[in-house]
Amino acid sequence: MADPAHHCGGAQGLFLSWITGGLGVITTLATLAGGSQFGTGGAAAGLLVGVFELIGAGVGFLGLYGSAELILLLISIEENTRKL
Repeated sequence: MADPAHHCGGAQGLFLSWITGGLGVITTLATLAGGSQFGTGGAAAGLLVGVFELIGAGVGFLGLYGSAELILLLISIEENTRKL
């Protein structure tokens, strides 16, 4: 039977990716709200920066989520080869 602490690395990565994605969305909403305070030009600039921040947050989330899944996959392969 595997040690439960053995899987903490992958679980922490998944948790970190969800926190990063959520904070990215919150930051995007704050940028959109802040940009609208400066009139028409500020609203357009805030929208543009907000879209780029949302794309960046999505890429960061997918990168962290993918690396956490890779860690879990490698742990699973190691456990299965150890049983042989």
